[in-house]
Amino acid sequence: MKRLYVFLALALSFVIYAFYRNEHTVINVLLKRVLSDENYFAMRNFFQTFPLPKIIIFSLPEGLWIFCATVVSGNIFIEYGKIKINLTWLPIMFCALLEFMQLIKITNGTFDVMDILVGLIFWLLALASQKNSAPEKFILNKTISLRTFYLAGIYGIVYLSDIY
Repeated sequence: MKRLYVFLALALSFVIYAFYRNEHTVINVLLKRVLSDENYFAMRNFFQTFPLPKIIIFSLPEGLWIFCATVVSGNIFIEYGKIKINLTWLPIMFCALLEFMQLIKITNGTFDVMDILVGLIFWLLALASQKNSAPEKFILNKTISLRTFYLAGIYGIVYLSDIY
């Protein structure tokens, strides 16, 4: 069931990024190459006939990604000697770091406290969804499996939202 939630959340983020965000994001540049400019803009114009509030366009996709990354990171650890780092902390730390980098103009984007708040809400929802499940703990730096690639893919998706 969690995989379905992850898929649906990422699909919704995709639609928002593809048809409501800046046309120069990596995902949109790729879509224009695959679909052609004419088809891409026809689809974009269709979706934009259904206006969305700014919070949904600019904050929800990051919140959904944080939810997905947290769910996928559940019970995954990186181990260094006696130190175990739980990767469920990584998505919210990434969100805060990215917003800070935007604040001090190290990276593209606009600092927005709302992004952090939405991210925190979705991070807490993901943690709450994992309360009753206790799958086997997975040490990331000691085992390579399909789950390793799934996790890398979720984190790799962030690149697609970058401005090209």
